[in-house]
Amino acid sequence: MTSLLKSGTIALALGCAAVAPAAAQSVGPAVGNPIKKAVALANGGNTAAAIQQVNAARAAAKNPTERTKVSQTAAYVYTRGGQWLAAARELEQVGAGPRQLAPYYYRAGQYQKAIELAKRAGGQDMEVVMAQSYLKLNNPQAAADVYKRLIKSNPRPEWLGNLASIQYKTDRVGYLQTIRQLIKADPSPNNWKILLIGLKQQNMGTGAKFAVYELLRQTGNLTTSEDVQDFTKFAVLSGVPGAGARAIDEAAGANVVNKGDPMIARLVQVSEAKAREAQAAVGKGPIQAANAAYGAGNFPQAAELYGRIAGANGPDTDQARVLGGIALIRAGNAAAALRMLNAVSDKSAFKDVAELWALYAQTRRA
Repeated sequence: MTSLLKSGTIALALGCAAVAPAAAQSVGPAVGNPIKKAVALANGGNTAAAIQQVNAARAAAKNPTERTKVSQTAAYVYTRGGQWLAAARELEQVGAGPRQLAPYYYRAGQYQKAIELAKRAGGQDMEVVMAQSYLKLNNPQAAADVYKRLIKSNPRPEWLGNLASIQYKTDRVGYLQTIRQLIKADPSPNNWKILLIGLKQQNMGTGAKFAVYELLRQTGNLTTSEDVQDFTKFAVLSGVPGAGARAIDEAAGANVVNKGDPMIARLVQVSEAKAREAQAAVGKGPIQAANAAYGAGNFPQAAELYGRIAGANGPDTDQARVLGGIALIRAGNAAAALRMLNAVSDKSAFKDVAELWALYAQTRRA
């Protein structure tokens, strides 16, 4: 899966610490001048020469104020050079607290030390340091527990994303629940993609699979020729071939597929032929009429026809509720769509995809 892990809080903590020390009025030129040179050299990427200047300043330091300024400068230089452990030790010498030190020890690979310091410091930013450190120590359960604790008080999208990444291989049920929560917090196309890419690979009936691909399309994630081809095939197999033909047209307009490609051309031919057959079969039954309207993009009419089927409680009831709910969403009536989607039986093969479309109806952006 696409990785969701984000260490922005850790980076932010370090970024705040890695600020060039301000020139101190109370240090003499024997200390102040090499400090200025050290900062300039570090900013230019010459860490070795900067450390030589730090050592010169350290040798000249005569009082606690000057020695503190030298250590702060050394920490800055080491940070610029990626020498996190050396930077941490310099800061410890001048009494830096656990909140400042924990991110340095994390970046230095001293994860247990980072956890100990983060626990002492407390606060949400330190909880993130702890969680990421647990991951580095190959303790995903402890990391997940930290993120769950954070999310309980504040379901921030980045924390939900981090928790989902942890759960992906260890807790599939929890993973799906977290992704749903993430989408509620941030219904961006990428978050939908993370959820749907995994679901489209699961075994399910053609009707349910078509509904998954229709949601990929609706969330802006039908972006590869392979997915467009699969969408079209499932549309044909589900009795709504017109939807497949329209999807190819849209994908061709977005340069996702080339209608000159033999496979695409064949799918267009099959979809259009099946769409004509579906239109000819409209009088044979209500599901054929509803499917034909849906395939033609006449969503208000499709929703009305699917609604009649859903109300009859026949063999096509749950499929009609799902396609009817989708049609209502496409027609702009999310409230009615939710009522239809929520009516899908708990034991139905369409239940999972109905819940996904209900989630979309609740979170979609205008």
